[in-house]
Amino acid sequence: MSFFEDVESEFDRLDEESQHHDHTIETTSSSITTDYEDNALTDEEVRILDDREERLFNYINNTQKVESCILIGVEDLSAQRKANKALRMQQSERSSGDLTTTTLDDISLSWTLEESMTEMRELIKTAGLNLEGEITQRLQEVNPRTYIGTGKVKEAQQLLDEINEKLDQRNEGTCCTVVFDAELTPGQQKALENVFNKKVIDNDFLGSDSEEVVKVVDRTALILDIFAQHAKTREGKLQVDLALHEYRKPRLTRMWTHLERQSGAGGVGLRGPGETQLEVDKRILRDRILVLKDKIDNVQKQRDLHRRGRKKGGLPVLALVGYTNAGKSTLLNSLTRAGILAEDILFATLDPTTRRVKLPGYKTHPEVLLTDTVGFIQKLPTQLVAAFRATLEEVKEADLLVHLVDVSNPCWRKQEVSVTNVLEEIGAGDKPIVRVFNKLDLLNSEDAEMLKYEAVCSEDFSVAISSLTGEGLSDFVAVVEDALSDLLVPVELELPYSCGNEVNLIHEVGSIEVIDYREKGTYVMGRVPRSLAMKLDKYCVGNIERSEASSETEDEIDWAALGKGRHTKKEASY
Repeated sequence: MSFFEDVESEFDRLDEESQHHDHTIETTSSSITTDYEDNALTDEEVRILDDREERLFNYINNTQKVESCILIGVEDLSAQRKANKALRMQQSERSSGDLTTTTLDDISLSWTLEESMTEMRELIKTAGLNLEGEITQRLQEVNPRTYIGTGKVKEAQQLLDEINEKLDQRNEGTCCTVVFDAELTPGQQKALENVFNKKVIDNDFLGSDSEEVVKVVDRTALILDIFAQHAKTREGKLQVDLALHEYRKPRLTRMWTHLERQSGAGGVGLRGPGETQLEVDKRILRDRILVLKDKIDNVQKQRDLHRRGRKKGGLPVLALVGYTNAGKSTLLNSLTRAGILAEDILFATLDPTTRRVKLPGYKTHPEVLLTDTVGFIQKLPTQLVAAFRATLEEVKEADLLVHLVDVSNPCWRKQEVSVTNVLEEIGAGDKPIVRVFNKLDLLNSEDAEMLKYEAVCSEDFSVAISSLTGEGLSDFVAVVEDALSDLLVPVELELPYSCGNEVNLIHEVGSIEVIDYREKGTYVMGRVPRSLAMKLDKYCVGNIERSEASSETEDEIDWAALGKGRHTKKEASY
């Protein structure tokens, strides 16, 4: 009898332990669910993570085959002398007030070979290539046929053979790409490929699908490839596609070398399939370029409509410009939660993004429009400048440019000069600029304090910040307000009480210093944009800017009529 009692007590004990265990599991699962709900991601954070995974997953986890390459850098001394002379002439033409704190004595105007090679290594890494070796050469004049000397061409071929032997031992494929830190002509590119593929040409396999064919890629092609990888929107893909077609148009001849010899020496009447196919390809390429230009023109028209809508709102437009990887997208995310991909890679952002920003200002209205644009780089390919004209229009039409400079880069002063030159090339060099020394968190305390002191003592609008940690953002807001206040004109108005919308508009796009409700209407003294001042000129009761605004309006109307050929310019009365 005692045995059965012991068994029943043991079963009761096990049942109690099982219930306690189930209760513990329920409590743990409920706490996990609560923690998950508390840490749930917002839609913007999910979009950022999806974009980051799409771009970086294959590269980080090596799920795709990594192509090996070698890098050849050339320091063209004659080109450096020409570039220095041109930059000195440009800076001598600028007034002393427009000059930055960087002078000709502070830095060398041209990029050194090592600095340019460092940037090329970053471009190669961003493109997804594996750098296996490097060759450098300094030349007084480049070789018009192969760009580098014949001895360096042989050295590059020997380096390729040595690397391929090592890769074969490790079963990692072959090294079949040669990257040049220069812009090669189509003839130079074809001559170099013929030299590197001499064995393949002798075996009559050039143009086949063999993986042993060595490709020659110059700086322009590498940048275009990065843009093609990072373009995600329809607009970005159209612009990159146009740039690629413009680049490939003069380089079609090397694609049909295996058919060129069939034309023979017979002359007229014996045109071979090589020439025939080449003409067909040229015609197809020309037609494709025309179609792409028409589509980009439609995109530009849509952007013009958006810009007109923003101008009607009266809010000032600020464009973030700067060298690639300077922190433009990080700053926009810090101010607006825009949800833009911000990674430590080159050309992470290609498409412009505009967001409304609320600044706690007192000199101007706190709301402005902030636009993130594509980053610049030295030796920017002309095909990209032409293809991205719809995007660069955002920079030209902005009221104020915010130039971000990555001060953690040793070449940041040269990067600043490169960006300034690109802005002048696209017609935005006369825009008011706010210089922002970014990435202070990557500097030591002494260098950071020196840059802050330089920004404070600068005659132009300058500020030192860290867009990642938020350091100096309050100073950034104050400097932007000072720059925007110069875009406003003082007004003294007396608006009828029926013009309530106009008073609200002044509150939104300007700043009011004095407001008084009088017998005839609302008296307002403050600062507003010039376009709004012209619209409200009939309510002006003071002499502030009235004569200047009216005279500018009359001249503009008279010259517009004169340009259409319908009227003659009004005679000035004295």
